[in-house]
Amino acid sequence: MKERVIFLKKIGSIEDYRLIRLQKDLQWILKTIYEGFKIKIHPETFQLLNCEYHVLKKQYNADFIFERFITCMQNQRFFRILGLMDQDIYSLFKNFVFGRALKPKKRFLKYKSVALLSITRLKENFYGRESESSLLEMRILKESIHELGHTFGLKHCKNECVMAFSKSVYYVDKKSLEFCDDCLKKIKLSLSYLDQDKDS
Repeated sequence: MKERVIFLKKIGSIEDYRLIRLQKDLQWILKTIYEGFKIKIHPETFQLLNCEYHVLKKQYNADFIFERFITCMQNQRFFRILGLMDQDIYSLFKNFVFGRALKPKKRFLKYKSVALLSITRLKENFYGRESESSLLEMRILKESIHELGHTFGLKHCKNECVMAFSKSVYYVDKKSLEFCDDCLKKIKLSLSYLDQDKDS
C-alpha cells in the first residue's frame, strides 16, 4: 500500500498547537479508512494578502484565497493538503463559509487536491460564549474531515454524518464525526481504485 501524504498548512496567523493536535486526531481517524494515509504539517505558512480582505465585511474573501492557494500549491509534492486559518471568510452569495475544497471528478482522484478551513466561527467566543477547548477541537476535526471528504469526490450527505452540510455551528455539533455507511463505501471504493492504478 502506497503512503499518501496529507499536509496541514498554516494560512495566515494561527497557533501551531492547533495543527499539531489536528495532525494526531486526523491520523487516528483516517488510518481506520486507509492505512496508507500519513498526516504531516507543512513547514511554510501561506500568507494572506491585504487585497483579499473586505474592510466593510471585516472578512477575507475565501474565493480569492482559495484560487491563489491552488495556484501556489501546484508545484508542491503532496496527495492532499488542508490549509487552516483563523480569520473569518465569506464566499460569493454566502455571508460566511467554514471552508472550501477542490472536488475532483472520479477519474482525477489520483491527482493532488486542496482544501481550506477557517476555525473562526467554530470558536464559542465568536458568539460571545465562554471558550471550550474540547468542543472546538471536535468541531475542527469534523470540518477538516468534511473538507477532505470533498477532495475525494464526496458530496454533501442527507444523513447526519460528517459529510452533512452545516449552515451554522449548531449543525456542526449535531452531526456525527464519522462517515455514514454510504459515504464510507464511496470513499473506500475511490481509494481502492488508487491502489489498483500503478501510475498513482
